[in-house]
Amino acid sequence: MGVELTVAQRTIALVAFDGFDPVELDDEHLAMARRLFGPVDQIPDSARRVLAAVCGARGGKSAILSALYSLWRMLTADLSSVAPGEVAFAVVVAPDKDTAKQVRNFVAGRCEHPGIKSLIVGDPSESIQLRRPDGHLVEFAVRAASRGGSATRGRTYVSAVLDEAAFFRDAASGVVNDQEVFDSVNARVLPGGLVIVASTPYVEAGLLFKFWSENFGNPSTALVAHAPTLLMREGGPEYETIEAQVRVATAVDGENARREYGAEFISVGGGFYFSSELISRSVKDIAPIVARPNLAAIRVGCGGDLGLVRDSAALVIVHEVDGKITVAEIVERRPAKGSPLRLSQVVADFAEAMGRHRVKTARVDHHAIEPAREHAAEHSINLEPAPGGNTGNEETFTVAREALHSGVVSIPREYQLVADQLREIIAKPLPGGGVSFVSPRKGGRHGDVARALILALWDLEQGQIDITPSIDVNRRLSANKAMQSRWGAGAMTPRFMGGGLGMFSSMPQSSLPRHVAPVSTPPAPTTIQEPPLSVGAGAYRVVGPGSISRTVNRQRVLVPAGAVLNLTADEARSYGAAVTPIQ
Repeated sequence: MGVELTVAQRTIALVAFDGFDPVELDDEHLAMARRLFGPVDQIPDSARRVLAAVCGARGGKSAILSALYSLWRMLTADLSSVAPGEVAFAVVVAPDKDTAKQVRNFVAGRCEHPGIKSLIVGDPSESIQLRRPDGHLVEFAVRAASRGGSATRGRTYVSAVLDEAAFFRDAASGVVNDQEVFDSVNARVLPGGLVIVASTPYVEAGLLFKFWSENFGNPSTALVAHAPTLLMREGGPEYETIEAQVRVATAVDGENARREYGAEFISVGGGFYFSSELISRSVKDIAPIVARPNLAAIRVGCGGDLGLVRDSAALVIVHEVDGKITVAEIVERRPAKGSPLRLSQVVADFAEAMGRHRVKTARVDHHAIEPAREHAAEHSINLEPAPGGNTGNEETFTVAREALHSGVVSIPREYQLVADQLREIIAKPLPGGGVSFVSPRKGGRHGDVARALILALWDLEQGQIDITPSIDVNRRLSANKAMQSRWGAGAMTPRFMGGGLGMFSSMPQSSLPRHVAPVSTPPAPTTIQEPPLSVGAGAYRVVGPGSISRTVNRQRVLVPAGAVLNLTADEARSYGAAVTPIQ
């Protein structure tokens, strides 16, 4: 089929697919087998039914282990035991429809080969069926992982691949179901075929980790391949390009790069941060809210994540009425391969959604915030930096978990993706204290929608700060004073209350128009009265233009240009060019 394999990819095919023992290979492939399978000379028959592949991203897992192997089995499997008229299947089970579609596209592309195209029956856009020369009909099928493995029972398989098995969860319940899916296909694969459990790794738990920990270097119930990205690509035409990507990813986030490219499991010294069961209870059969209703008591939170090159960009808007929070609308934009998102278009799409909900401010990560702000001004919206660093992440994640675990948040079933991403977030303790949060990168996504929801919930907790770029700061302060005169000074001061979220509760504040935000009036002096300098903090001056918002003594205030702030390095980075250090 015109496919060129690297030495590592060819070695897996020789040992796992063609049945050779490592000791039977030539010197080059024997040396590679040692690197892939450990110090193994012979594979016992008891391990020949299952291949567990712990893979790095972009190593050829979906294209070769899923797509090519499935197609090869469709063409060559012994079907003498299949009843007349019965259809045999090559099945790939994936965690979601997007991953399944990707594998299906790989197979469809290989079916364009002249020797295979003539065997296609019917419309391949509907289903990929082949009529083999021996008259047998075989079909390629993709399925999303389902509870109890119900989607994969009752059929005969020439092969079964559990692609990205480390991320299998039932869509409705959120229950990890890798073992159930495996059990549903294992007894139904015809002799000579494999059940392949292949995935980039995640935590030290689940079916893939069990196979790896029990069989790597000593196969008994499965043949295990440890296949980091660069090993799988070694000697291939794209090696230098991918090696550069790995080098950059390692510099940006070494721990995630070791998992994603180095195929290393995450130690369960950390754990899933959000309760899967409670997240599942939050998903309800309700419709998204595509525009803000005319309710005086409604409060709105807005959070965003700017992805652009490799990851999705996402915006989440939440509504709160009488203490109940609804995920109203999610906007997600995903980059195509080789075609990163345009920041101007992302901001325009965000602004359009924010306009429907009459909200002017979104809390976003500091990544790309400064260039994004230039585009935001064109749409009269404001992008405020979320708290930066590990401390800031702990603050925002804690607020979100309290909200989600208290049962006050409802997620429309249409937005199941955000629930899935929340379930996969892992909190890992850091040496010396603190916590880091890890999300897997899958199919151009890196927990981006979940991160946007977390910031939207945090934004709701803080109270919206609507700083319209075209309005002079002094005019805004005058408007705030006018509202204080109408409602009393307390209307401008956020107060905490119980119920897990501790959201602001005064009725006048809930009734404020969106163009006049509940903020405190900044003091007249150019130095904000803040707590004493903490370790690692320094003095920074606000250089504008305009003002920035900041929490001082648990109140949100607008800090004008020229004011002096005590900031840690992470906080200073979150404000970008809006502050400058004082030497």
